[in-house]
Amino acid sequence: MNRIETRVGKLTGQDSTLLSLLMLIVLFTPGLSMNIEEPLLKDPLAVHRAQKHYTQLLWNYLISKQGESQACEHFIQLLSAMFQIRSVSKNSQEFIRCQMISSNVVDQIAPVMQSVLHIS
Repeated sequence: MNRIETRVGKLTGQDSTLLSLLMLIVLFTPGLSMNIEEPLLKDPLAVHRAQKHYTQLLWNYLISKQGESQACEHFIQLLSAMFQIRSVSKNSQEFIRCQMISSNVVDQIAPVMQSVLHIS
């Protein structure tokens, strides 16, 4: 298990409610694919409202379990971990994309993977 997995595991404590709320928040995160050319969603305001709703639920859940000061600290740690995961994911995606393009094997990659890696 790598460092990020360990950190996230410690932050979530295998709490299924916490994990579910985090998954919903990530699901409603604009730019999830990390592609700057990603088309805008049909109703970005509705997506923002949904993400805000689940973020508020997460905040309230943490407060009810830990108290406000501990919840604040935990929330900041969760955000930090999420930003770190996104950064590592973006860097990994870019590395793989560059490797595929430089090794001239793009035609051998399934179309779905080409789409994920933004290789055309």
